[in-house]
Parts: sequence; C-alpha cells; structure tokens
Amino acid sequence: VLRIDGEVVEEKSLSVGNIRTEESESADEINIQTDETKCVSGQVWNECGSKCTPTCTEKQQMCVMMCVSRCECPTDKPYWDVHLSQCLDEQECEAKSFDADTSANGDVVIFDSTLAIKKGKLDVPGKVSNITIELIDTGNTSEQDRSERNPKLRVTGEFAYYSLIPPSSKNCVPELATKLTKTTLKEGEKASLVVEVKNRDSANSLHMVVAVIGVPAGLEVKVDTLKEFQNSGDVSYWETTPGFVTLYWRGLKPTENKELYLNVKAVSPGSFKGKASHVYQYYTSEDQYWVEGVEIEVLPNV
Repeated sequence: VLRIDGEVVEEKSLSVGNIRTEESESADEINIQTDETKCVSGQVWNECGSKCTPTCTEKQQMCVMMCVSRCECPTDKPYWDVHLSQCLDEQECEAKSFDADTSANGDVVIFDSTLAIKKGKLDVPGKVSNITIELIDTGNTSEQDRSERNPKLRVTGEFAYYSLIPPSSKNCVPELATKLTKTTLKEGEKASLVVEVKNRDSANSLHMVVAVIGVPAGLEVKVDTLKEFQNSGDVSYWETTPGFVTLYWRGLKPTENKELYLNVKAVSPGSFKGKASHVYQYYTSEDQYWVEGVEIEVLPNV
C-alpha cells in the first residue's frame, strides 16, 4: 500500500523477482548458511570466508580479519541482496530498477531508496522511507524454495516528494493566480506582485481561506502595504516568513474575487524564481490549488 499524505495511491501484489529495495541490511537481517550442503541462490562454500557480507549499499565494510566457514557470494557476483535472496554483480547493483505489476492506473519504480510514482499528473521523484515488505501468501517459505517460487508481497512505505508545482486537488474550491507587473527591475526599483483569489462556488460561501504566496529571492515585500490591506478589510490577517507571504480571509462569498497588489522592491541583482504558491481552506487543508512561482530578473544599479 502506497500512501501520499494519508491517501492510498496504490495497492498491489508484487513478485519477489521484481522487488529490490536496498535499505540498510544489518548482519542480523542477512541469513547466510553455515552448512556446506545448503548453499543456494548462487552462493558457494568457502572454508575461509569473510565474517561480513557485502551488499549493493555496503560494498566495503569494516570487518574483523578472521576465517569463517560459510556460504557466500562468488567473486564474479560478490554482493548479496537480502530481498532478492541472490548474489549480484556490479552492473546489477547499478541497475537498481524493478517493475511493479504496471497497469493503466500507474507505475511504481524504486531506485535504491528513491521512489518515483507516475499516476495521473503526479510524475515526480521523491524519497521513500520506513519500507516494510510483508509476505501475504501461504505455503512453504523456506530459503530453499524462495528462489523457485513467486510469492506475493505487500510493500508499505512513506513517500516524500519534491516538485516545482505539486498537483492541485480537484476538490479545492478556491482558485489562485499570481503575476508580477514587471519581470525585469533595476536594483532599488519597485513593482507589484498581483494576487488574485476567487471562490469558484456560485452557491456557497467559503470559510477560513488561506493563500501562501511564494516571493522570489531578490525581492522584498513592503510590510506597510500588508498593514493597509488588513486595516481596510481586504485581508483578515497576514504574516511573512522567508520566501513567503501568507494571507488569511475569514470567508469569501459565492463567486467573490479578491485582487491584491503587494508592493515589492528589488534588493539584490540576479535572476530569481519564487516557490510555488497555493490556496486552500483551513479546515480542508489536504485540498490545495497550486500555481507556478513567479520569476524576476534584477539588474545591478550601475
């Protein structure tokens, strides 16, 4: 089961031949046979083997120099994969990818501990953590049989992704638009960052609407303007944090449209792009509407 922000995105049965999640593999997790007659999955017997087991994620390990009679991977495939239960060579370690019963609904691809998911408009790289793999079928699960069977597994993990524009929720009622009145400024010059928030519902009012506006580095928002907006009732409350201005409204009437001109000043030369901006209702914060960050070029004042 793959969840993003608590929502189930994908639930699939994956074959052990397709799973490869190179999480940290401790010695306790790696079950290497010490009986010559039980070497399986490409392992070979070594009367003077190493106490440590190289893996794709830990190829060079600090290990006590002593002989251990045991099964281990051969020199041409020296890396043991605890999830695949087989020995891998350098090229196979570098490949790292696997298929996950792809379907029209989406693909899941894991590279080491990095996960990329493609489902609808969501096509972003990210980090997966806290992976657990659960065997969900029944039958003989001995080491001898694992390489010859196709057991079904359920993979669960936490997914954190990064994107210039996260996907918007179709359930988000307020809509947001942002733009700069000028895309090029000289150092010290001023412009306006236009923020437009609209209630798309023609029948119902919205309560507790929040807009988080990305401000490009190189621009400074004039706080006096924000104070004027609050005094005039154009916003209920506001706050600034590094790179953002957050605007609050207690409510928006049906189809009501709020358009604000935030005064900004160019303070540092360079080319900058603000982080993505979004709007949502406070009590349904999981439904957000996102827009791309605005861009500005600030020329040195020479």
